[in-house]
Amino acid sequence: MTRIGWIAVGLVLAACGDGATAGSQAASTGGGEGGPVTGLGRITVESSRSSGSFVYAYFELASAVPECDEPVDGPCHSFVCKKGEPTFLRSAGSLTVHVGTKEITTSTNSVMEYVGFGPVLWKANGDETVIVGTSGLSAPGFSLSVAAPGYVAVGAPEFPVDDTQPMMLDTTKPLALAWTGGNSGTEVLAQLRSSDKLTGVDCTFPVEAGAGSIPAGALAHLHKGPSGGLFVVVENVASERVAEWDMALYAGSIGEISGHPNGSSNTAVTFE
Repeated sequence: MTRIGWIAVGLVLAACGDGATAGSQAASTGGGEGGPVTGLGRITVESSRSSGSFVYAYFELASAVPECDEPVDGPCHSFVCKKGEPTFLRSAGSLTVHVGTKEITTSTNSVMEYVGFGPVLWKANGDETVIVGTSGLSAPGFSLSVAAPGYVAVGAPEFPVDDTQPMMLDTTKPLALAWTGGNSGTEVLAQLRSSDKLTGVDCTFPVEAGAGSIPAGALAHLHKGPSGGLFVVVENVASERVAEWDMALYAGSIGEISGHPNGSSNTAVTFE
């Protein structure tokens, strides 16, 4: 299942400052159960114990994404895309998020991206359920739910203490990850993005593992230079096929780091 399509790829680095778990792989128009997918809906709901919650969503036709190679290296799925043409997003009507008694109502911007902000949505190891629903318009209405993922504390890699300085990352060597916490059954996702937003790497690990490694072969796909990005999150995912649309909900928490000024594992990176 693909994560975030073409529009969101351009938002990845901007999202570092907003705490958004922006997307990764370019979308596929391939078939599957029920025939070809004609549209994609991607909803990210993120909670931070230091800064509250953030919702980002979009809906687009599957044919609107650019041509991409998608190599796989161990636990990592990369995308290497050619520059694509702008696409027009579709409206799914109203979009609302509920977690217990807490509610976030989103609004759309000029290009039909859904954005919303709210309070902290789930506890460290709580049993909350994240529910998203749309009323439907150009994109069909639907409802999805998934268990909250809790939070993780990231012990490796070492993130810069000074937010004005990027992490220097050697792409010729594996990158070690380590973490504690997170709810059982969730996954830890490490996302890396090049500054041109056309190349990226997503690596997933079971939260119970407590550690993982990003192979040098995966890092080699990233374009060298400054202004890249790295995110480490814990997440749960739910998906559903709705009237030839592939809808997916990602409930995630950016990893926390003790002593880090922003308390979160997202940072600018210079790939070497």
